[in-house]
Amino acid sequence: VAFEVEPRFAVIFQAEHPEVEVINKAVGTSDGTIKMRFGMAHRVEDSASGSGVHEVPVIDFALFLQLRFVPENLVVVKIDVEGSELDLFEHLIATGAIGLIDEVFVEWHSWFVPAKARRMSAILAELSRRGIPHHFWL
Repeated sequence: VAFEVEPRFAVIFQAEHPEVEVINKAVGTSDGTIKMRFGMAHRVEDSASGSGVHEVPVIDFALFLQLRFVPENLVVVKIDVEGSELDLFEHLIATGAIGLIDEVFVEWHSWFVPAKARRMSAILAELSRRGIPHHFWL
């Protein structure tokens, strides 16, 4: 399973990898929508408008994991959510869905911001405590 928020990339990925289920949604902490500016791939404020801003569907990733997988499944996750990784991991931990993940590759966008670096350290400590291998992805 792969999530790709940008429609043109989802189509390309699906064509190149027909064996993979490609879901054209963003992952987040709840179901709903967000506004994104493709090309920059950054979340924008709800009040944003103008050229290049698209409203895209978001799926609650923790709930998706809980409905789709059981602990016996091998679940390896690669996450690049453009700065939302802290909220996402805190949600996965709070809901217990983190226990369904066997290995994680993450592009951390917030390690260089002191307040966010502390949150990231707490997440990494929890992953280590649970024995979940985690890797930085660039």
